[in-house]
Amino acid sequence: MRIILSGDLGAGKTTVSALLAQKLGFTEYYTGGIFREMAEEVGKTIEEFYAEMKDNPELERTIDAEQERIIRKEDNIIVQGRIAAFLAPETPKFKVFFVCNPEEAAKRIQKLPKYNHLTIEEIVKLNEGRVTTERERYRLLYPYIENHLDESKFDLVIETSFATPAEVCEIIITNLPENLA
Repeated sequence: MRIILSGDLGAGKTTVSALLAQKLGFTEYYTGGIFREMAEEVGKTIEEFYAEMKDNPELERTIDAEQERIIRKEDNIIVQGRIAAFLAPETPKFKVFFVCNPEEAAKRIQKLPKYNHLTIEEIVKLNEGRVTTERERYRLLYPYIENHLDESKFDLVIETSFATPAEVCEIIITNLPENLA
């Protein structure tokens, strides 16, 4: 079974992904982590790194191709990625989208050391800018992805603003299809 997690920034995808992988005994793949490590290596914030990736589409395509290979070849995995739901369209997968109130998401993000000096309003603005940049990048890279945050492209949509990670995991587990190869 392949479970894909995507959704709003700060919606709890990383936390739930780790917990869900532990509960199910699945392997977890976090594409955003690759980008964060790369940004850190060159001394950039993730927002700066994403903005600069517009000038280096081949780098992103390489990372996405690896993500797509994993989705096609691996089983019993959880893939957390912004466009993972759109990759390997012929491969069966259960796609989950997390929705979160922008202010609640900003509060969660503010707890991270990199962002604790920013106000909630500043983080909301950063998130809005990042979503705009992502949307532009993905349209250029993959014209078939009109909107990577289109909830209608997912099998399950979960409002996570005031749910605990354990509650979100249980919602996912309860809704897993029995016959997904």
